[in-house]
Amino acid sequence: WIITGGLGGLGLLTAKVLVNLGAAHIFLVSRSGKVSYADQGLEDDLAWLQQQTQTQVHVVRCDVSDEASVVSMLADARRVAGSVDGVIHAAGVLRDALIRGGGAALGCAEVWNAKALSAWWLHKHTLEDKLKYFVTYSSLTAAVGNIGQAAYGAANRYLDVLMEERRRLGMSGLSIRWPAVAGKGMAAGLI
Repeated sequence: WIITGGLGGLGLLTAKVLVNLGAAHIFLVSRSGKVSYADQGLEDDLAWLQQQTQTQVHVVRCDVSDEASVVSMLADARRVAGSVDGVIHAAGVLRDALIRGGGAALGCAEVWNAKALSAWWLHKHTLEDKLKYFVTYSSLTAAVGNIGQAAYGAANRYLDVLMEERRRLGMSGLSIRWPAVAGKGMAAGLI
């Protein structure tokens, strides 16, 4: 299993579920290679995961918005685990800004690359894998919007459409539109 944003709140919670479901290998993929938020107990979640004997947990530093890095990371995962059975794309960046005055343009590329472009590279470079699951963690902002989150909403809507296209082509694809999650993840401090 590949989990992008794997050292963030939702990524680590997802990994714990996969351990409990019997996953043999989990690759926690993170741009920094470090737990994202120091005040959310995520270090404890990672420590718990690494103590599990039935699952090999691999922490992988990779910028999934960079195509060559994605290709390399997937090759390493296949070499270690034998195959890639599932992808959960939980990576993302928040750069809230109002459109008026051009503020939204400043973080637009960063938000788009972390969510949408990364999903495209993962999709493109797993087409030969027989994925059982390809799940993206989208947001309610894709459907209803949110003040200051035009770029974030657009990038999440792209995830929804990409998963619809995968299903249309007969492949696995599910996009989950999460609300803000209390206590864990990027928006934890906002609610």
